[in-house]
Amino acid sequence: MGDGPSLRKELLGAERRLLELSPHGRLRVGVGYPNTYHVAHSSLAFQWVLRLTREVPGAGVERFVTDPGLAGRTLELGTPLGEFDILAFSISFELDAVNVIRTLEAAGIPVRREERGAGFPLVVLGGAVASINPLPLAPVADVFCLGAAERVWRPLLELALDEPDRERLLARLASMEGYFVPEHHLDAAGRPLHRLRRLEKRRHEMEEAGLVPVSQLISPNTEYRDRGLVEMSRGCPEKCRYCWVSHNYGRLRAYPAEHILARVEELAAVTRRIGFVATAVGDHPELARILETCRSMGLDVALSSLRIPAMREEILRPLAASGARSITIAPETGSDELRRRLGKPTGNAEILAAVEAAQRSGIESLKMYFIAGLP
Repeated sequence: MGDGPSLRKELLGAERRLLELSPHGRLRVGVGYPNTYHVAHSSLAFQWVLRLTREVPGAGVERFVTDPGLAGRTLELGTPLGEFDILAFSISFELDAVNVIRTLEAAGIPVRREERGAGFPLVVLGGAVASINPLPLAPVADVFCLGAAERVWRPLLELALDEPDRERLLARLASMEGYFVPEHHLDAAGRPLHRLRRLEKRRHEMEEAGLVPVSQLISPNTEYRDRGLVEMSRGCPEKCRYCWVSHNYGRLRAYPAEHILARVEELAAVTRRIGFVATAVGDHPELARILETCRSMGLDVALSSLRIPAMREEILRPLAASGARSITIAPETGSDELRRRLGKPTGNAEILAAVEAAQRSGIESLKMYFIAGLP
């Protein structure tokens, strides 16, 4: 791939979009992922935030990533990042924190928040890292969105449209649940003044049509290569002791099957490859029906990792019939006792039975996750 302009043209030209972004609006918003185009557009969360931003009247939005030749400017028009009112980073992995800093440096924007005044964009961080531990990046970000983007991102944009004064905007956000504003929430030593609350997606919100996250563009230049992603559920039925998600995202809450299938039909207009993702994708109560419908549509279907208790033949058969040849499970360790102590009461015999069921159903390849360093 070539320099910035030619790389932008090549990446954009390969996309098939469900959503067209518009840079025009009273509030100019740059939404970015602190990694390469390949990594960024493999993230359903990043793509969904683009959709949520586009739906806010008055907000114009462009994307930015960190590929060589692209850093410091947007993907759509090559707009310098310093020209935006808000720069929002969706950050899922701790090691990408350094790329937030590099992106600001490439754009000529002061890294430390106290050095940025009214002439610079408001720097907002969201995603898993922002919720799990925002403190390492507290000297950098003006605002952290804590929790589900559906609960915290749109209200922030609407408030920014209503309140152009930077300091008043920060003060108002600091008074609301779902935001961490270091300027208001840390003492002089950088210690939190009080406990803050994350806002997660509630069950009744997940039952509303149109709120199922779905890929907004399909590209061969991603980890999933032309596969559109659909979220199945949030939360988890287990409480594994090592897992932050199971203790903080609440109980399993599934989207209605008809809403998921409506998203599948949207994606089917631009791709025949569909991926279902969730913390516990195999535990959706209507997964067998969803997979069978996808099979009847002639779609190639893949799932994110399956919980071992969810590996039932009524799920595995239509999955294999839809083209899946590989599945992923997470035994974590080879010891039944250690697995039980981890809060995962699944025995080796159950694991082997599930693998045999997968083989009988036509699955040919198995990936397993293990945790290194357990006592």
